[in-house]
Amino acid sequence: MVGVSSGTTPHSGRAERPSSELGRLPHSHRPDAHLAHPDDPHLPPGPPGESRAGIVAAPSVRRYVTESGGQRPARQDERAAMGHDREMRPGTDDGDKRWWRTELIALRAALPPEVRAAEAAALAGAMADLVDRPGAWVAGYVPVRTEPGSLAMLDALRAAGARVLLPLTGPPGPLDWAEYRGPDHLCRARYGLLEPDGPALSPAAIERAAAILVPALAVDRRGVRLGRGAGYYDRTLAAATTTARLIAVVRDDELVDRLPEESHDRRMGWALTPGGLHRLAEGEPSGPPGIVR
Repeated sequence: MVGVSSGTTPHSGRAERPSSELGRLPHSHRPDAHLAHPDDPHLPPGPPGESRAGIVAAPSVRRYVTESGGQRPARQDERAAMGHDREMRPGTDDGDKRWWRTELIALRAALPPEVRAAEAAALAGAMADLVDRPGAWVAGYVPVRTEPGSLAMLDALRAAGARVLLPLTGPPGPLDWAEYRGPDHLCRARYGLLEPDGPALSPAAIERAAAILVPALAVDRRGVRLGRGAGYYDRTLAAATTTARLIAVVRDDELVDRLPEESHDRRMGWALTPGGLHRLAEGEPSGPPGIVR
């Protein structure tokens, strides 16, 4: 999700903290800590030895960045050393989630721009397959910085006949939504995110969506999704219909065997990667897990 403004948001009327005040707060105590990205240019520099999101890459990621220069994906032995195949017990994994987030964010930051662009094009090319009928609603988001994808995903959905919902910033709780009507109708909002300039439709608008694209750092083959930790989507998806396709959008290497899970986590039915659309093990009953397209 993308964009920066001062003052109030067009939808909520809530006043923002001045950026100078945000800069004095430790990152973990800032109100935007759950939304901001580690390489967001709107974040103030952190203290010496800390990245701008308060995250220092773990040793395995530092080796990947310094030795490879970000020019290749991690090898299988590197991924195994990073714990991609570890068994993890539900309900006891908050520390493990933080570890995974640190690793995955650093790996995304090391990705060459040309690889990111090619993957974004592949994701946009898959959008038409998500629209089952003209006028169907699809909930999406605006990818920001190192998130897979681009605005082209949203435009491809509209070109295929879908109506597109995008989330609006707000207080902790279920996300509010507005309709995406094209890039010329996006405006800067809180925390440097881009939002539609049209009216807010309320959190209940998610009930309209036949498919919901969910941002993720990773997803496993059981459907367990790793987000950034704010819980917005876990709360939002409770209102989705039981027939809506819940689709985590990740890179191919971010579809892993097993992630830590907590009791409040909402599982996904599908994963969309540059390599295709994957049905997950505890996804929809229409077929076995595996790649669909």
